[in-house]
Amino acid sequence: MTSRLEPDAAVDLVVVILNWNSGYDTTAAVLTLRETWNGEILVVDNGSTRGLDVLRDLESVRGVTIHRRSTNGGYAAGMNTGMQEAARRGFTHAALVNADARPDGMTLRRLAELAADAAVVGTAQRSPAGEYVTAAVGAGVFPRSFTCGGCRDGQHEVDVVSGATIVVELATACMLDGMDESFFHYAEEVDYCLRVRRISGRIVWSCSTVVPHAVGGSLAHASPTAHYYRARNKVLLARRHGVPLTHPRLVKDQLIFCAAAMRDGAARAWAVGALDGARGVTGARPS
Repeated sequence: MTSRLEPDAAVDLVVVILNWNSGYDTTAAVLTLRETWNGEILVVDNGSTRGLDVLRDLESVRGVTIHRRSTNGGYAAGMNTGMQEAARRGFTHAALVNADARPDGMTLRRLAELAADAAVVGTAQRSPAGEYVTAAVGAGVFPRSFTCGGCRDGQHEVDVVSGATIVVELATACMLDGMDESFFHYAEEVDYCLRVRRISGRIVWSCSTVVPHAVGGSLAHASPTAHYYRARNKVLLARRHGVPLTHPRLVKDQLIFCAAAMRDGAARAWAVGALDGARGVTGARPS
């Protein structure tokens, strides 16, 4: 049997798992993590309407607390709730974990070690299709993708990390008022990292750890809603950070998004999203 790992002494880390109508995924994430991690786990339910009976069963699991929101405010709102609760309870750092991600205790311990000297820590991640990019370098809204084929250090200082498992320093999160809830879904981590770098916060990416991630557990990536948020929030991100809507890189990215949306039969959702971004529409996708 795998021995459970204690949290790293350098930081006081709590795992925050966000649940939205994904009770079975969340339960699997908690029980899998409980096998190798002795630290506290905080499940934030983001106004779910399904799977509530499954979620209730988690209340009896040792070290697990469930915090319920009355409405679904999107990824940032859910994670902000978790970070606020974690700070209120005296934790110094929070590992923000999607319900369909499966970090283990060894990975969390390594990320906690790196977090002792960083405002944000990310990790390599793997979907069923293979590893995907979760780090970037270069100032601004359009940083260059960063990967590592293997190195002795096992870590790199970068400008942006993203993905389904990241560790944040709660003091910095409090200073920046958390993640921007107006994005609702997608781009929140990128915007947060850009704001962290603006105050000279350190961002680290671990190439020596890999987190399995099912991808699209809460929102299928080929769905019209996903294409809407992808198109809209790229424009909103550019607007927030002073990038003109005619910037060649923004135009290029939107053309790539458009091609993907057309392939998935969601061209109209992409077009509405891009237009809403230009108009400054925020929050949940209008029905």
